[in-house]
Amino acid sequence: MRKNTPSIKNFNTTALALVCLATFFSQSASGMEEYMGMEESMDKTVTSLREWNDFSKKEKANFIRYFTTDENTPPSSLSDLLSLDLMGQNIGITEISKLAEKISNAKNIHTIKLSYNLIKDEGTQLLAKKLKNIKNVKTIKFDNTGVTVHGISDLLKSLEDTEVHTLFLNQNWMGDEAGIKFSENVRNTNLHTAHLMYNWFSDGMILVFAENLRGTKMRTVNLYGNAITEKIKRQLKKEYSFINWIYEQSGI
Repeated sequence: MRKNTPSIKNFNTTALALVCLATFFSQSASGMEEYMGMEESMDKTVTSLREWNDFSKKEKANFIRYFTTDENTPPSSLSDLLSLDLMGQNIGITEISKLAEKISNAKNIHTIKLSYNLIKDEGTQLLAKKLKNIKNVKTIKFDNTGVTVHGISDLLKSLEDTEVHTLFLNQNWMGDEAGIKFSENVRNTNLHTAHLMYNWFSDGMILVFAENLRGTKMRTVNLYGNAITEKIKRQLKKEYSFINWIYEQSGI
């Protein structure tokens, strides 16, 4: 009786199938490793971005030195910086000029805090020339910086075609003329929220201010600490309801 033995053809077919199967698993493993490597790399990129308070004291000091002195070597973690807090750092004209030169190097920054520095109009104008180059910034804190009617126009014009959404200008005691300039220059910006506490704004000016905000993207204005009477507050709420008028101390 003839025994059933596997033919060479069957052996070849089986071998080919095993080779294909091995190649499939090898490629799958390689592809999975590559995917995992890409995912890990992406995670590292995302998690490397940090807010100001996530940096060490030494790292913060390096940032302050870089942005306010003649130091030209940027910190190694500059690309990780999401927010810059220079509030109350005795920044004057000299320091703000250094900051203006270098701020665009912080490519991922979304918040700049410069409150409680004597920047005045001259420093505001220096900074304004560079703000257009910072595309990711959403929030600027400029409280108590000594800016007046002369600097406010430059600051607002510098925000045209930027993504700045929120601007803090509290405690600058700018007066009615500066308030009008603010409202006139906000039209071509993307500003949504303005904190304008303690700026010596009066009833008569604020109605012109509100009218100038029609057709803009402005939706929230904080007027706490200004001489706005209850009668005008009611009128603002009734006739300019597209704005959320706030009369509470916040954001300082």
